[in-house]
Amino acid sequence: MDPLPRLRAAAKASGLLHDGPVLLTRAPGRLDVMGGVADYSGSLVCEMPLAIAAGAVVQARTDGQIVCRSAQEGDVVKLPVDAIGTPDPLALRRLLEGPAAWARYPIGCAWWLAAKRGVKFTGVTILLDSDVPLGGGVSSSAAIEVATMTALAKLAGVTLSPLELAVACQAVENHVVGAPCGVMDQVTSSMGVAGSMLEILCQTGSDGLPAQVLGPVQVPAGYAFVGIHSGVRHEVSGDPYTDTRVAAFMGQKILSQLATPDPTGGCLARVDLKRYAKEWRRRLPLRLKGSAFVERHGSTNDPVTKVKPDLTYAVQAATDHHVHEMDRVTRFVAMLKKAADPKLAAEGPEAMRQAGALMVESHHSYGKCAALGHAMTDLIVKMVMEDGPKAGLLGAKITGGGCGGTVAVLLRDEPAAHERLAAIRKHYTAQTGRATLYFEGSGPGAAAWGCHTIAMKDLA
Repeated sequence: MDPLPRLRAAAKASGLLHDGPVLLTRAPGRLDVMGGVADYSGSLVCEMPLAIAAGAVVQARTDGQIVCRSAQEGDVVKLPVDAIGTPDPLALRRLLEGPAAWARYPIGCAWWLAAKRGVKFTGVTILLDSDVPLGGGVSSSAAIEVATMTALAKLAGVTLSPLELAVACQAVENHVVGAPCGVMDQVTSSMGVAGSMLEILCQTGSDGLPAQVLGPVQVPAGYAFVGIHSGVRHEVSGDPYTDTRVAAFMGQKILSQLATPDPTGGCLARVDLKRYAKEWRRRLPLRLKGSAFVERHGSTNDPVTKVKPDLTYAVQAATDHHVHEMDRVTRFVAMLKKAADPKLAAEGPEAMRQAGALMVESHHSYGKCAALGHAMTDLIVKMVMEDGPKAGLLGAKITGGGCGGTVAVLLRDEPAAHERLAAIRKHYTAQTGRATLYFEGSGPGAAAWGCHTIAMKDLA
């Protein structure tokens, strides 16, 4: 559901806006179909913008205040504009703690524009509403960031390409919010194409930005991707996500020192899978204490996490996930393109069956190698795959940062398969006591939807 009609009425009734024009934007959540946490290791990822979205209403003020309200949070958060004048994002983070921590996302966007583009705000009101569930594993944070940044940049007269805007939002989440996420969520929310998945190579391109958008990937006719939320809240900033990220970067650093030239080329996604399996994997420690790693190798190459000296990291397993995930996603995209090619129609069903099998393989690696699985998402995948292709259910996997959240499902787009998924959801709730959410449909990214200037009288 488009949140903007509801947001328009709430914004007008809030009492926080004056008679001047307002800016209105919308940015979708995303379904991580393949790739997930491998974005930070430079992998190819395949992401779909969802129909659910966050909306933002932004208006200039002249009283030197930043005023934020979210329909999901209730309370109004106010800060003087001077608070975003600091170049230190940690200082802003400390000002927004406890019940006000949610405002790090929108106010962080204002901070980025001030710190990185020299914007001098005289004040601003930011009103937010979202249909993207918090902790659902479908990128509620990126949707809020992209919607807010889109409107604030236009208000400030700052021109950012859709990819530059996404990278700016990632910086907000990394440095102001304190969540060490990769860039795929923000790119999808900014640049997604309705009805298609976005193929993103999360490696620095010739423009110096940390992602290359390779274009939309068509969902083959007769098939669909949907999401089932497990009822378990997902947190990107949680310890399991951070710890496996650190372990992966430890693996990358160790591998980079094994040969010349560097076999990682700066990221695990570039490691040759065959040579990794034959030569390099056995030279990685199964487990390594942080202090021992620092003593032997110094720091990792990750700018947003630090090695904890007293923690023991599962280096080999984390590295396994990232090296293999790049191969899985590459094959997955190839299967979808084959199935969508009318010249290869006879091969389509088998290609989609293989694509679904790769999703299941990725799911198991999430738990076994990346240590980001969860019993409830495992149960959903098990239920889906017990019926399997005979019921039109071809694949399923945990999404995003894992540890709960949402399961992406590949199915034949026919009534019987959708009805079977509905029965699985009902059975899951009866067995676990956890209600599910169902994500289907797709919508445009913020760049395609645009940023609209409207008069107050036209807001409701």
